[in-house]
Amino acid sequence: MSSRGVGCTEPCAPGKGYPDQVSIERCANGWHDEWMDARRPPAFTSRPTLSGSFAMVSSTHWIASQSAQRMLELGGNAFDAAAAGGFVLHVVEPHLNGPGGDLPAIVSTAADPTPRVLCGQGPAPAAATRESFAAMGLDHVPGSGPLAAAVPGAVDAWLLLLRDHGSLPLSTILE
Repeated sequence: MSSRGVGCTEPCAPGKGYPDQVSIERCANGWHDEWMDARRPPAFTSRPTLSGSFAMVSSTHWIASQSAQRMLELGGNAFDAAAAGGFVLHVVEPHLNGPGGDLPAIVSTAADPTPRVLCGQGPAPAAATRESFAAMGLDHVPGSGPLAAAVPGAVDAWLLLLRDHGSLPLSTILE
């Protein structure tokens, strides 16, 4: 049994070094080239490929996405949209992305395409020094418990991102 998938350059046939039913099934679904070239089945995706003519945003909650898109419609830039969406996520998904959380970001702009890291993971308390941990008999900062605490940095990081790269006033972002 052999068949050709979409864009196939040769037939799928038993005996190619793959489980026969898999290679034939993949070919019947039009995945022959990717299967043959990569030696693995294609990555599964549950979302369609999207494109737009104006702008596009994405988040884990539709209200955050809607808020971010609104910033773009008002003439804001991607940083305004990201911050608006982020602040909305603090409200609609506080258990996943709250004001008491972190904001690690890699940022670049058209004017400066060099990637920069914004580490909004929060500063440690002033007394959390190497010496103070050593005095407690610790050689590293614990990964959990009260000694691992940091001041939440998400809100400050969003504000810093807007200060350095935003184009809309904060009142508009938070509207």
